[in-house]
Amino acid sequence: MESFVFRDGRLCLIQDANGIPKYRYKDYTVHQHDVAPSDIFIEPGLVIQQRNGLLKCTYTDNQPYFSFKHHMSLEHLRIHGKTCCGSDSNGNVHIISFEEGTSRAIDLGHSPQGWCMLPKTSSILHWNVLSLFVTNTQTHKHKSLRGHYSKILCGDATDLVAVTGDRSGHICIWYVASWSCHHYIQTGGSHCQQIHIKNSDYAAVRNNEAVIVYNIATGETIYTVQGHAKDMKWCSSGLVIANGRQISLHNDGITLTRIQDVAAGFVRASHNYVWANIEGKWRQLQFDGATIGWPNDLLQWVHTPNFPCKCHNWPPRYMDILAISAKQWVPLVSKWHPPKIWFRHTTLRNAIWDTVLEIGCIEAANSWQYLPTEKMREWYTKCDQTLHRLCRNKEYTQNTLRLLQHSYKHICLSESANDTIIQWCWQHHGKMELRPIIMYLTDHDFDGTALTCISNLPPSPDSILCFTATGAKLAIRNGWFHLFIDWFKIYHTNYPHPPQQHMRQIFTNLMHYIYKEMDIDNLNLPLRHTGTFTTLTRVLPTHKHAYIRLGRRKGFITRAHQHDPRWWPADTATPIPLNLHDAQIWQYDQGNVPHTLLEYALTLLDSDIWSWEKQKKQFKWFSSETGSFLAIKQQITLDGNTMNICKAGKKNGHRYIVDEAGDEITDEQPHEIEWRTDTWSYLDDNVYSTIPLQLKICHLVSMSARTLPTQIMFAEELLSCLTASVIQKEHIWSLQSCVTAMVSNSNNIFIGLTNGLIYEYINMATLENVHRTFEHHKDPILQMHIVDSRLVSMSKHQICIWDTRYATKYMHINTQNIFLAILPSSTRTLWIIEQSKSSAGQIHTLLTTEWNLTHKVPIHTLDTIPLQIGTLPLSCNRPIILIGKNLHLLENNSTIQLHIEEDISCIAHFQNATCGGTVDGRLFKINHSTELLETWNSLETSSVSAIATIPQTNIIVSGYTMGYILVHDSGTEIARIRASNAPIHCLLSESLFSLVACQRKLYLLAIIPEKFILSVHAMSTIIAWSDAWKSRALLKSETIIQPAIVKCLNEKIATRAAIELLDICTEDYQRRAIWCSTEMIDSLLGCYASESADIIRRLVHFRGPRFECAICADEEINDRICYLTTCNHRFHCACVQQLIKKTPEYHQELQYDYALSFTLRCPICRKPFTEKDVAEDTLLNKYLYIPYATLHPGAKTKDHHN
Repeated sequence: MESFVFRDGRLCLIQDANGIPKYRYKDYTVHQHDVAPSDIFIEPGLVIQQRNGLLKCTYTDNQPYFSFKHHMSLEHLRIHGKTCCGSDSNGNVHIISFEEGTSRAIDLGHSPQGWCMLPKTSSILHWNVLSLFVTNTQTHKHKSLRGHYSKILCGDATDLVAVTGDRSGHICIWYVASWSCHHYIQTGGSHCQQIHIKNSDYAAVRNNEAVIVYNIATGETIYTVQGHAKDMKWCSSGLVIANGRQISLHNDGITLTRIQDVAAGFVRASHNYVWANIEGKWRQLQFDGATIGWPNDLLQWVHTPNFPCKCHNWPPRYMDILAISAKQWVPLVSKWHPPKIWFRHTTLRNAIWDTVLEIGCIEAANSWQYLPTEKMREWYTKCDQTLHRLCRNKEYTQNTLRLLQHSYKHICLSESANDTIIQWCWQHHGKMELRPIIMYLTDHDFDGTALTCISNLPPSPDSILCFTATGAKLAIRNGWFHLFIDWFKIYHTNYPHPPQQHMRQIFTNLMHYIYKEMDIDNLNLPLRHTGTFTTLTRVLPTHKHAYIRLGRRKGFITRAHQHDPRWWPADTATPIPLNLHDAQIWQYDQGNVPHTLLEYALTLLDSDIWSWEKQKKQFKWFSSETGSFLAIKQQITLDGNTMNICKAGKKNGHRYIVDEAGDEITDEQPHEIEWRTDTWSYLDDNVYSTIPLQLKICHLVSMSARTLPTQIMFAEELLSCLTASVIQKEHIWSLQSCVTAMVSNSNNIFIGLTNGLIYEYINMATLENVHRTFEHHKDPILQMHIVDSRLVSMSKHQICIWDTRYATKYMHINTQNIFLAILPSSTRTLWIIEQSKSSAGQIHTLLTTEWNLTHKVPIHTLDTIPLQIGTLPLSCNRPIILIGKNLHLLENNSTIQLHIEEDISCIAHFQNATCGGTVDGRLFKINHSTELLETWNSLETSSVSAIATIPQTNIIVSGYTMGYILVHDSGTEIARIRASNAPIHCLLSESLFSLVACQRKLYLLAIIPEKFILSVHAMSTIIAWSDAWKSRALLKSETIIQPAIVKCLNEKIATRAAIELLDICTEDYQRRAIWCSTEMIDSLLGCYASESADIIRRLVHFRGPRFECAICADEEINDRICYLTTCNHRFHCACVQQLIKKTPEYHQELQYDYALSFTLRCPICRKPFTEKDVAEDTLLNKYLYIPYATLHPGAKTKDHHN
């Protein structure tokens, strides 16, 4: 049996019982029908039922063909035209016309052994043992035919010829017209069993040995099919033969097809159809040229595959053949358009997928993207499995990359098995094509699986480039913030490039995260990645402030005494004795790196790390494809010449760059190369986050009752958080036009300019980059307000309402008059004030209209208000307008008169009141309910030009024509600063920040009213940490500590804490000089108390610095100073003479005891000198005044050495 077999990489047809059969009956089956045992199945595919005297004929689909009442049971039923013929047990043939509904019985004169009707005639050919007759059904005449000499066994007839066969193996061919025997042919030695005629041209004769086909006209043998057959039938494609083991189709002696199935019998159908009884069912088989040629078509396609494939009629079994041969044809396909039905076949689908993945033909996957989700999930599972196998190799290959590019969006990060893929990606993350993949994976790393894997792998300068702001925010939220800080450092250490936009966003996210997470409870706790707990066997002095664990309790060692150690658990209010049993101490993996949230917060504030202000940087060769890409278009200085890099990369194991002249420089050539760099600063970009973070650090440190084990390396950043300034200038921006109006909502800030443009920014600290621009006004913007989600802007003759969600103009209002003010109300409507001139020309009137912005219609008007020429109405962000000295409250239509002599220059809303400033520098506030007016002097030499209030506080910020900014809290001035020499145009204040507009500049100010109090408490806490921290903090006495103390003393706030801090700062005599200032003394005298008396006395007795000798370490001795001419180091004269005198003695002792020498050397630098190198410092001896002996009669003298 021929079967399809895949051997040696090729599909072939061979005799193999284990292969896939070349043909099966199912390949040809087009219809099948179940027949009851009592039913008769006849040509051309009809079912006859004889029950209860009714003869019923139906099609195979059970549709009725005819029915006839007939009480006799008939056999050998046949359909001829519109009649049905059958014989009864008496030998009569019944002809039933189901069209006319009549039945005739034809007496054949004897009981026939067999019979057949002659189509299109009225004759019946029938035979018995020795006789052959033709009976005319019309005349009932019988004609005997003589030609056979043995028993007639079979026959068949058409309207032209008849063929009969006998027991001796002879056949007679009769012409119907004359009923003469035209041919008498010996077919073989065995008797004839079946005869079948085709189109009156050919006759097929079946005997026990073969099937022989004859030409009826000539009597010649056409071909012979050897072998015993059980049934046969003609169809338009040839002769169909069943031999009990298989069904075969023959034509002109050629076997066209052979089916390995058993057929119990055939029934002829029309054209190329044959009904066969197979496995108890009648099946309609179709034998056409296409069906027969399927195997060859399949073989040819497998050898030269192309799409579209004409396989729509191929049997489903051929899908299995395509599956086993997939390794042969899949690699040969150039353009993929496979039939959709192929992917509904599981075996073929999997074979195609497996082969595609094996050969790396991933582009073919585009042709099955239409599959439903569950099927595509199977595909991506296979991709995942293949990726695991490829990634274990760890080598970077294009196959792995292409497969990853195709399937990375379907990788399930939560599965631990995918660690292999993540590791492979990270090991090659310097490749440009891998960056989008890693970005996507980290954007969807919701449980931190990818970051857990990445954290165990070495970083590179490209690490920070593999994260989007979204992915980084997700990772930071999962606690991996420290990785990003390290990656930032590595990037800027190796690359000269300024931060990319996503890096700036990541840095902002880092600040927000640490600000949010850091609190008093976790401020000083070691982070989990910084080390591990180890067993504590004994307490050493170095263990003071160490973090330990005892069971479930954790805390810090407060007393590192071996015999009486104490620790402070987190759940107790005071330290307790430490029991070393089961105690564990936190051991840091490395020093000089951040260990706690506080230290990481301070790291983010280190300007040396997060800013670059130089124009050059040492050149470092890139180590990755990404690094070479970033180098392109950068400027370098090569041997003193500046040039641009046009090309960069790596070849033959060496890195190279090419300049614009085409000259190539490699890393093996000795050149002096420097990067030309731009300045940048993360901190300047994040002032909006930096100031709150510094304030929170200051606040937490001041609240901490425990000693924070903060490393001294972070002292500069920590102390910079403790500045005492209430107001501080943080940033300055320059604009092309003057700012005329400013407003903000909870999200963004809007700035209006003299050129009519409105710029939108993200916040006050990001004014370098315009977020959106609103353009419609032709004149300067005079006012702006926010009403719901709409921005309202006003120029001289036009008001525009903008939808801030989409940056589109919602509506506009024009006027021939002059708009003076727009006032938002609490009812979400808008009051519009416009000025119209009277006919007299001397008096103006104010038209006041309330508009509903939702429906874009006016809803209310007020009576006109007269306005004298020269009077300028003033308004704020509430429905309040000041005309002259009358304050009009539009919502309740009331007026409050202000009893202020000076002209009012500006107003602002302040809780349930209105505040403002006058032209002579005075400030006022009037309560709307009580009409109580408060006034106070601020800056008498300058007019108040702008005023703003900070929401939810009592703070008023005022700007002046001389460029000053003053801050008042409940009427008391708490700070002032001169922002510029020019007048302040407008102010915008919110929370900690105020934005000041002055000419074409914008100034960002930070305002923290009680910062000096926090500074005093925080500095007191830090000084108590350790001697090292005390020394480091006292270096900031002049810049930080003294201004904070003076402010506290002058404001009479936290004076006890300030004096206690001052007492500590002035303990050391040598540090008292900076405290002997007039300002300090006046502050102490101004709040004189018993606690300050000793400090005042201490400062008054200060007489200047003292000399500290490195030999005796005694600064209180009264002795002359000398210096060594060899190194210029200075000592007491008596100390040096004593050293010179004792040197020979020391040398003898060392020689005697240890065989060592002792020579005369400088005690500081160890440089040799002689007695002649000692000289008196006459200038220092003349001006160095040491009054200690006069103040303290018991002071030592130079004779203390004797």
